[in-house]
Amino acid sequence: GIGLIRTEDIFTGKKKALMNFSSYADCLDSFNLDTEFNHMQEEQLKEICRVAPNSKMIVRLFDFKEDDFKRMVGEEWESSEQVERKGFLRDCTGVLRDQIFTIAKVSKEEGVSFDILVPMVTDSKYFTNVKRNILSYASDAGMKDVKIGAMIENLEGVKDADNIAKNADFISI
Repeated sequence: GIGLIRTEDIFTGKKKALMNFSSYADCLDSFNLDTEFNHMQEEQLKEICRVAPNSKMIVRLFDFKEDDFKRMVGEEWESSEQVERKGFLRDCTGVLRDQIFTIAKVSKEEGVSFDILVPMVTDSKYFTNVKRNILSYASDAGMKDVKIGAMIENLEGVKDADNIAKNADFISI
């Protein structure tokens, strides 16, 4: 099967744009995916569909955390302890919406059904909120019967795994 494609690496060449923000918190307040990112994500998904036709497709959503920003802009970046590091998909709903609409567009054009994997799930409340938004955006975009999975990859998620599993269509650990 195909492993993980790290979509945040699309931002590698955007250090200058990211440096316009004084901190991660400042960037989160203004963060929005541009059409270049959406187009690149669309092209990546289409290429995968062409390379692996008739395959089960699960898309891991883009999550961009403070350490990802620091990796790209260097140590000049101010750290912000008050920012919840694992709430990106919940707090940046425009980013989530854009991703779902891009996935829906590729699904229609390529005739492929995608399931969606939510990364960095820390607890069932977070997952339920993100899943509700995904299902709403998927419905608006014409996606039907989409399954939403939770990626448990941290200790907080492990501690609430039973409750997360009750709300998820599938789990990735």
